[in-house]
Amino acid sequence: MGYELSWHIPARVMFLRLSAEPTPLEFEAINKSIVANLNQADKKLLLLIDVSDFKPNALIWDRIRASQTYVSHDNLEYALVIGQKNNRLVRLMMLVLFNVSKAGLKFFETLEEANTFLQRTVLTR
Repeated sequence: MGYELSWHIPARVMFLRLSAEPTPLEFEAINKSIVANLNQADKKLLLLIDVSDFKPNALIWDRIRASQTYVSHDNLEYALVIGQKNNRLVRLMMLVLFNVSKAGLKFFETLEEANTFLQRTVLTR
């Protein structure tokens, strides 16, 4: 499987790890699971996206982007992207994906950096 979706902090922060090259069908499954979590949430959620091992495929990106409806969900507060911070293609893909989103978007090189951000800003509210 090209992804793993779990809770980083139960009922508050989801964790999505993209490994290698997830297929368009896997991206549809990712969207379905994230939307279900967002629909059930009684407050805004955050999404950590680990792209450390992700191999972007620009040829199918339009199809993938169109399937990711969770980005415009009202219950998504932040998307925090971890890894490949200096990879211009991955960064561009994430910027384009979340361009229509009301959620904040931040990039970090490590999970520790993202956790520090969570502790200092978001989770203290």
